[in-house]
Amino acid sequence: MDEKRYRELFSRYKPGQGFDELKWTIERVEALKPQVIIEIGVKTGGSLKFWEQILPKGGVLIGIDPENFVLWDIKRSDRQIHFVQGKSQDPETVTKVAEILDGRRADFIFVDGDHRRALDDFVLYEPFLREGGGIAFHDFRNLGVFHLLWRNLPWKKEVTLLGESTAFAWKTEHVNLKELTRKSINREILSRTKYSWLAKTRSGKIIAEIDVETGKLNMLKHLNPKDIHVFRWVPLDPSLPNHTLFLNEGQELIAERTFKIRDGEIKIMYLCGWRSGNQVLRYVIDNYGNAFVEEKDL
Repeated sequence: MDEKRYRELFSRYKPGQGFDELKWTIERVEALKPQVIIEIGVKTGGSLKFWEQILPKGGVLIGIDPENFVLWDIKRSDRQIHFVQGKSQDPETVTKVAEILDGRRADFIFVDGDHRRALDDFVLYEPFLREGGGIAFHDFRNLGVFHLLWRNLPWKKEVTLLGESTAFAWKTEHVNLKELTRKSINREILSRTKYSWLAKTRSGKIIAEIDVETGKLNMLKHLNPKDIHVFRWVPLDPSLPNHTLFLNEGQELIAERTFKIRDGEIKIMYLCGWRSGNQVLRYVIDNYGNAFVEEKDL
């Protein structure tokens, strides 16, 4: 696309990306010589118009968005443009895209939808991308937990900090993204965790999360909840408080390190408490050492 045409389109259709940022992306998309393009997050159709112009006549363009606010008439295009209205993560939306593709693979996918769900969009739509194809993520700075996967993705990758920033990757090999995501998140949790655990059984045996003699990692789920007399979350940071729980006869241990991904960020929590008959007492400890008590009857 020559400079004059680019400026005309940018001025008329006002895409949501910066002038130099989108130009950077388009240069990489044109090199793919695409026949099929998918865009997640269409908004008013500014960038969608650029993808239409890059495609040859008869090329396939799929736009996905919960609302249709496209400001130009896609029905008058000599490309095959399909607007799929719905959230990109909904199974119905993914199924509809698969039906439109009918076995074809996309040459390029542009992800600019809900930034908190960019990781989900990647996992769901990557199978539609051909080997050697490209995928770009707009507003890369603000994609939160997605960066954990990006750091470990073994594809060719580039990032521009122009405008709101865009990341571009080429599918150079097959990757199990679900497994890579799981490992990336677990690695991050281990690096950020502030507490380890220590338990004492009713017979007096001490069990630590990391055995100091063997270096073996013990799993919480392998503890016998009926046999634990004392349980402690031990801070790895000395400025944080200990949290110790004493269990009486008949009280069963509740203990878990858990996390939630909220607004694209990982929230780590540590649980401990006991269960006895219909009564439950549970402490929820955050990564800053603050404890909250929940007491209820079953």
